[in-house]
Amino acid sequence: QLLVYISLRILLFSEKYIGPHHYNGAGASARTLYEYKDESTSIDLLHNDVVSLDTRDSFWSSHHHVVKRKSVIINLVYLFFRSVNIIRKNNYSLVHIISGYWPSMVILLAAKLSRKKVVVKITSELSEAKRPSGVSIRIRTRQLLLRSADCVIAISSEIANQLGEISVSEGKIFRLPNGVDTSRFFGQARRLDNAHPLRILFCGA
Repeated sequence: QLLVYISLRILLFSEKYIGPHHYNGAGASARTLYEYKDESTSIDLLHNDVVSLDTRDSFWSSHHHVVKRKSVIINLVYLFFRSVNIIRKNNYSLVHIISGYWPSMVILLAAKLSRKKVVVKITSELSEAKRPSGVSIRIRTRQLLLRSADCVIAISSEIANQLGEISVSEGKIFRLPNGVDTSRFFGQARRLDNAHPLRILFCGA
């Protein structure tokens, strides 16, 4: 029996802040992926945000932070060249983009220029799937980003369907729901009946 061990080196990009004292979906998703990586996977983080770094967070000591410029155009150009340099210098196996909003297009272009595979994870509903194509340059750019990625991860069947509506190739779409760490969260099995219904509390954005 032949065992093949693949070592992955990943650049994980989240436009949003990933610090422990600040929450948002993309940042939390990126941080979770980082904390649950296994021994064969190396992950570096890159983010571009207006929030200054939290100096109490040693988590950032070895990761890439691109400070957002006041001008959108200057920021995107700077982020592109900085990303090209980071990707080429560290020879990543692939680039993983969280949420994939339109500014992430520069990360995809930087990765493609370096001939790296790009994965985009979509963590929320695609509002652009409900609008006519070409409503705005931001929507068109995000659609192009999703169509150009090598793989798009949808966390629900609804998002997977919406990706199809904006012409993302079916072969690129993978439905991977967010998991639950059963070593931290668990419940006791019990019989459900009218006297003991199952009650679920959901809190979300």
